Amino acid sequence: MRITVIVQRRLLPDWGAYVPDLPGCVAAGETREEALQLIREAIEFHLEGLKEQGEPIPEPHSYGEVVDVHAVQEPSRCNRDARPSRPGSVCRGVMPM
Repeated sequence: MRITVIVQRRLLPDWGAYVPDLPGCVAAGETREEALQLIREAIEFHLEGLKEQGEPIPEPHSYGEVVDVHAVQEPSRCNRDARPSRPGSVCRGVMPM
């Protein structure tokens, strides 16, 4: 079974992962690889619990895509110390982190 998993860099050094099609199925690890391993285990545990309770296994409805976006970051969206307010953002005069 293939399931869409969202992996996010959280506060350093943590990584988080969740499954949009399985609400409440989450994991966190110190590395991306650890978060992915833990979310695999969480998914298996979650699905086993559904089976034990006689609940149906939900069909996946989420899909992931990566899109290229070419946009200029407005200076007003930078925070006070001139760092980008969002990961991947660039503020004028500041090198990307």
